[in-house]
Amino acid sequence: MRVLLTSHCDSGTIGGTQSWNRTVAGELVRRGHDVTMRGRRASMWPHVDLAIVSQNTTFEKARAVAERTIYVSHGPSELEHAPAGADEYVAVSDEIVRLRKQGPWNLIRQPIDTEFWKPGPGQNIDVLRFSYYGGMAWLPDLCAQMGLTFHHLREEPSSEACRNWCRGANVIIASGRSALEGMSCGRPVIIADQRPYNGKEPLGESDHEHAMLTNYSGRGGHPITPNAMEVAIRYQLGAVPTLRGHVLKYHDVRNIVDQLLALVPEAVTA
Repeated sequence: MRVLLTSHCDSGTIGGTQSWNRTVAGELVRRGHDVTMRGRRASMWPHVDLAIVSQNTTFEKARAVAERTIYVSHGPSELEHAPAGADEYVAVSDEIVRLRKQGPWNLIRQPIDTEFWKPGPGQNIDVLRFSYYGGMAWLPDLCAQMGLTFHHLREEPSSEACRNWCRGANVIIASGRSALEGMSCGRPVIIADQRPYNGKEPLGESDHEHAMLTNYSGRGGHPITPNAMEVAIRYQLGAVPTLRGHVLKYHDVRNIVDQLLALVPEAVTA
């Protein structure tokens, strides 16, 4: 099957949507499908059996060349609002479905390549912030005051380098896909996102299911403070890393691709 994956940004750039596309594309290729990825500025748009469209700036071009279309929403921004004509097949990543009151929204979670993101030897560090965002400028000083080594992983030359840092971290501070990748590597994760619309209290409680609802999936919450972060770090330093099972259960890319393709069985069998 010929498959097109699109996003607002070019596939080679850093970002959660781009990583989503690359992860899904890798699994589709592994299954023998012919996959093309395009950003909004691409000039060549091949005819395909299925387009998996992220962000509405690419929807019209993708729909014009595809027999079937799946629209994937990644968040609450205007870029993620499904355009007219997208309600035939709609998949929603994360738990954005609760923010959408209209349309046949299907909850399909973030795909993680759990065979790649798995426990192993890595770069030893006490606290790793795994995010390309800024904010929390006080975090290095906080870790120093706690006697902990700290590294902010913002840009690395390869996914292998990112995985190496995650595998060796005693605690990872991340959000979105980065948090799931850290969990998949078997490390304790503090979920904290500094973006203005994403203020959250760091994850530092034993009731992980409740924390996922109030931190990981939702928008809003409490601003991140040094005191709250110190509590979370101290808690997670003594935690047993058990979250890989959560990723395997809900986020394994093999299951996610099965769910995506189940939305368009006629495209798969054409």
